[in-house]
Order: sequence, then structure tokens, then C-alpha cells
Amino acid sequence: MNTLTLYITRAPLYHNKQFITETFLSSRIGIVSEVIFIKQTDFYSDAIVLFERWFINSYVDTFIYQLDSCVNKTTQLIYNDSTRHYWNIHIYNNTAHIQTIRDNIILTERVRSLTLELQFLRQKADNDKHILSFIEDLAFRRIVRHYNSPTSSPTNTKFTPIETLFDED
Repeated sequence: MNTLTLYITRAPLYHNKQFITETFLSSRIGIVSEVIFIKQTDFYSDAIVLFERWFINSYVDTFIYQLDSCVNKTTQLIYNDSTRHYWNIHIYNNTAHIQTIRDNIILTERVRSLTLELQFLRQKADNDKHILSFIEDLAFRRIVRHYNSPTSSPTNTKFTPIETLFDED
């Protein structure tokens, strides 16, 4: 029974992994190991719920019986007793789909990481370009100032090392 995976349809977006995990725990159903969200709309997402361990009690027996005996393998789990709000829960059998979703999540995170790295490198290149432009401008001004100085003339053939052109006056 520990391999049974559930599928929640239309969970509000504010229902995060912690909320879903705590709901299954407080409902005495089991310990959730992973929740994979699949966004459907701007307000709802579906969630695949994988369990580390199912509890053995009469509530879980009834829950599994309802899932198994219903024609469309669906039952409801109330997550808010005061408002009677519930999730529609289905048995989820497509483990290949779970691996595909996990792979897509990993790829999405990798793309996001590479995008951030690329943005950083572009910004660094822009900064380096500005620094290089500043250094080139400074060097040009110092070269012009050096050759326009009274000590520099066409007849003055004294060699001036390039390093001294960048020295502060």
C-alpha cells in the first residue's frame, strides 16, 4: 500500500507542499514524501502526492475503499472542517509521468539557473566594457596631454615608456 500515489485536482495555489503534507498527516492518512504541482490555471493547480508511509487505521481503510469502489476512482478529502472545503482525490498510476515531471522540474531549475548566470555575465561584461572604455578614454587623454606638453616636441626624440603615460600628474 505504500506505493499508492494520489492525485489532487483543483487545489488552490496557496495550498503549498507543507499544507498538503500537514493535511494528510492530521487526517491520519500517512506521511507525504513528495508533492509535485502541475499548474492548471491562475487560481488552481493539480498535485501528485507521493507517500513515504501510509498509516494503518480504520480511516485509511475507509479512504482506500472509497477510492477503489468508486467508478472513477475518486473520493473527497476535507481539508477545512469549518468551511467543509475539500479536494477531489484520485488514484494516480502513471509513474512514468511522475519521472517526466521530475525531469522537467530539474530542467526548468537548470534553465533558470543558467539564465541567471547569463544575466550576471552580461552585466559583468557591460561593466567591464564601461571600465575598458573609461581606461581607453583616460589613456587617450593622457597621451594627448603628454604630446601637447611643452616638453614634447617633434625635435624631442626622447623615448617615453608607455607606463609613465598612465601615472597620475
